[in-house]
Amino acid sequence: MPGELLPVVGRLYQAVAQPSDWPAALAAVSDLLSSDHVLLWVGSGPTRRDMLLSARVDHDEFARRHVAFETMRPEIEELMPEGPVTRNMLIDDRDYERDGHYNEVVRHVGGFHALFARGRGAGGPYKLAACRRRSRGNFGRDDAARLALLMPHLANAAALRLRLGMVEAHARATAAVLDRLAEAIVLVDAACRPLFVNRAARALDADEGLDLDGGRLVAATAAATRRLRDAVQAVAASPQAAARRVLLGRAGEPLPLLATVLPVARLEIALPGMRGPVAAIVITRPERPGIVDREAIAELFGLTPRETDVAALLAEGLVPEAIAARLRLGRGTVASHLKRAFLKTDTHAQVELAALVGRFVSAVG
Repeated sequence: MPGELLPVVGRLYQAVAQPSDWPAALAAVSDLLSSDHVLLWVGSGPTRRDMLLSARVDHDEFARRHVAFETMRPEIEELMPEGPVTRNMLIDDRDYERDGHYNEVVRHVGGFHALFARGRGAGGPYKLAACRRRSRGNFGRDDAARLALLMPHLANAAALRLRLGMVEAHARATAAVLDRLAEAIVLVDAACRPLFVNRAARALDADEGLDLDGGRLVAATAAATRRLRDAVQAVAASPQAAARRVLLGRAGEPLPLLATVLPVARLEIALPGMRGPVAAIVITRPERPGIVDREAIAELFGLTPRETDVAALLAEGLVPEAIAARLRLGRGTVASHLKRAFLKTDTHAQVELAALVGRFVSAVG
């Protein structure tokens, strides 16, 4: 028996490293137990199960029906020991034929007999169900013995999969946040090759002092490129390295871009599929006006939507005439909104109001 178990164990651990291999790994488990299909739940949370994996079953159909029905009868799960057990040891066939979970879920995916294994690994609880059609007969002692030998490896693989899933979800959320930031951000490896470029950075081009050439970041001049790459290598040498600032000249612009190079380890950034970023480059345009956080000023000062629009545009550099044109309002109406904004913010002039409101800059574009 150990000989036939080894390839299955290998498949399980391979699936941890390559999630797309989970159906093949569980198919190997299904073959080992001579079942028609296999279902694996990992973890428990508000919806009872955090992750459902399967092989040789209509996964979406089962998941939809299972979620709609929530779970099998609670008393069955409470009776289930930590170890292999057949379904008829928990509920006999006649009672199961009348069971709601069987009729609403299991019957529709071709199951009747089942061999369960429930346990708890380092990542939390898990449950495996190997299922057969009624015509094939129940699982036997040899099947249960095979599953008992497999359970420690199943627990380890399930725990690792759950942990990696949580890391991947966090990484996707991190990428989404970085992509919304108003500042241009590029994550690079030690050779200054971009591994992640957010939306603001993708909008840059060669004329603005930074470009991609052959998969590496290139500044407008060879000297600036060299300074940028030296800064990346310097922060790559140590997670505790101080931030480096590099000025990147731009064609036709009197002021350069400011590139601030930070060690990624200090920011604790990890993104899906990333192969070891070492530095984050934050690129600032000196002339980029701050984008006023309108929700913040409206809530803080009690401004109406129109008063908020007028105050925000004033802070972003527009004169009242331009604000009137932008909002399609009369100049008198804009003046009235400004007067009310003065009262609510305790300011007395356009410059004073603009300076106050301009402090509330949004971090996202």
